[in-house]
Amino acid sequence: MPKIISNTVQAHIACFPKGSDRPLFLLLKRAENETIYPNVWQAVTGWIEPGETALETALRELNEETGLVPEKIMDSALYHIVFRRKKRRNSSVSRFRISC
Repeated sequence: MPKIISNTVQAHIACFPKGSDRPLFLLLKRAENETIYPNVWQAVTGWIEPGETALETALRELNEETGLVPEKIMDSALYHIVFRRKKRRNSSVSRFRISC
C-alpha cells in the first residue's frame, strides 16, 4: 500500500465587501511558462517545507503570493488525495478557508 504524505496546502480566500453579504473569492493565475497547468486559475497553493506545519505553510504562501494578512483562518477539514504513480505514494492537500 502506498504511504500518504501531506506535502501541499491550498488557502481559499474570501472577502466580504462592506454592505454585501456575498463573498468575493481570490484566484491567482499560474504563469504561462509553468510546466504543470499553465494559465490555470487557482487558489493560493504551496509546498510544505521541512519542519513547517500545514497552517504555517498556508500563512507563508498567502503572504508570499498576495501580501494579504488574514483576519480569520478556518481549517476546512477537507483534504484532497492525489496518487503519484511514479513515486508510488498518495499526497494529501490540506485546505484552509481564510478571510481577509
